[in-house]
Amino acid sequence: MTEKKTSEAQLKASRKWAETHKEQRRYISYKATAKRFIKIASDEDLATLAQMIKDRQDETR
Repeated sequence: MTEKKTSEAQLKASRKWAETHKEQRRYISYKATAKRFIKIASDEDLATLAQMIKDRQDETR
């Protein structure tokens, strides 16, 4: 049997943090997904994303 590298206390603390920070977890997940997608996106996808980013930046100004 393999030995766990993470203590039970650390696992409990991690679960508690995840439960109390749902929005932050979702944000981190979306950000990571976007970064992975950019690595494999076609030129057309990148152009669409660039336009979406520009539109979003214009909205926040």
